[in-house]
Amino acid sequence: MVTYTCEHCIKQFDRRPKKDGYRYCSPKCANARQIKVTAEALLPYAEKGTRTKVIAGAFGVETHAVHRALRRYGLHRLWSLRRFKKCAVAA
Repeated sequence: MVTYTCEHCIKQFDRRPKKDGYRYCSPKCANARQIKVTAEALLPYAEKGTRTKVIAGAFGVETHAVHRALRRYGLHRLWSLRRFKKCAVAA
């Protein structure tokens, strides 16, 4: 038996050895990481630079899940450029 650590609940569990190992201790923990935010639904918010708290409320998730989805779909840079517009001053 080999001891693994669950990525979701950080609980240690024993299983038979597997080449790639195990990421979660149970199906419940594995399902807790489901993706609720899709790229198509997130794109309009990223283009507007909407606050993450507003996006999280629209999808019913936490703000860290919004940031994770923005990075996963390659929209974080677009979102941050629109969200934090810098004003240019002529020198």
